[in-house]
Amino acid sequence: MHIGVLFSYDVSLKDWHKSGLIDREIEIYHKLSQHHKISLITFGDSSDLKFQKKLKKIRIIPVYKFIKKRNKYINIFISLFLPFFLKSYFVNIDMLKCNQMWGSWIAVINRIFNGKKYISRSGYEMYQNELNNKGILKKIIYYFLSILSYKFSDKIIVTTKDIKKFIIKTFFLNHKKIIIIPNYINTEKFKIFGKKRNNDFLYVGRLSEEKNLFMIFQLFKGNKKKLNVLGNGILKDALIEYKDKNKININFLKNKKNDKMPYVFNRFKFFILMSKYEGHPKALLEAMACGCICIVKKSQGIKSIIKNNNNGFYIKNKVEFSQILIKIQKNITLARKISKNSSDYVEKNFSLNKIIRKELNIYK
Repeated sequence: MHIGVLFSYDVSLKDWHKSGLIDREIEIYHKLSQHHKISLITFGDSSDLKFQKKLKKIRIIPVYKFIKKRNKYINIFISLFLPFFLKSYFVNIDMLKCNQMWGSWIAVINRIFNGKKYISRSGYEMYQNELNNKGILKKIIYYFLSILSYKFSDKIIVTTKDIKKFIIKTFFLNHKKIIIIPNYINTEKFKIFGKKRNNDFLYVGRLSEEKNLFMIFQLFKGNKKKLNVLGNGILKDALIEYKDKNKININFLKNKKNDKMPYVFNRFKFFILMSKYEGHPKALLEAMACGCICIVKKSQGIKSIIKNNNNGFYIKNKVEFSQILIKIQKNITLARKISKNSSDYVEKNFSLNKIIRKELNIYK
């Protein structure tokens, strides 16, 4: 079978490379290519082809190699016609799978006019996440895009039971159409190294509003513990200003390629994530796989992963944060148990080899 993977709209291999995520993201496609022919349809230009050696026998189809890139509104309009402009590529693909919901309209149009099967995949449910925000226009756009995508898809892949329940309830879909395939972690790379860790905290992720970073910073205000932040985003300047103004012990780390991240996680005893909502957070799973003690907020997308006092800890405020730190300091056995349970939980449920078997079952 020839499977086409449609990248999230306006995302290229070059973008994955810049963010340091390309090795992590292509792992599953290397595995799939051992069983099926794989093509990646990216929103890059000819420069995406320089990654061909890394992708081996996986074919790269960069949209803007064939179509001139213009301003963002014209590009979105042109994207409606991609299944026609690039028909010679699209008709040779048996099944088109979206990497995320944004851009799925291209797969729907291909389904209608070229008659090709379509698998909708969402690491997070776009409309569900937008319900946490105030804007109306995005809610309307995401709702109708979701309806369109789900209606015309042959199968729907989601990462958690909670997302599946939300889709069934909100869009009145048959549960048999929806398959749960969680995000994967390469547990041969992300694991406990057994080296001594420092007692500092680590945060990894986007520096954006939903990550609740100002709340995290407040936890460290007047605290001797040090927080290390690895990530980029629109809030970076505001966070640096807040950190300097309040004299908080926070260090911003340089971005690392994903294959270096196991060494980063293994340097730190603690990982913290206080997001207002999540889909199925890979950074949390990677931290757990490496045995970090994870202190988190009990929110959407996190509560399905962390079991309190078993493979992590929930906190609501600064008082509970301090209580957990004292509890761990006094009970070394508990700390070791949490660390091991975290790593074992990821190995059991989200290892790459386990997830690839689920993925392959779809294409039978």
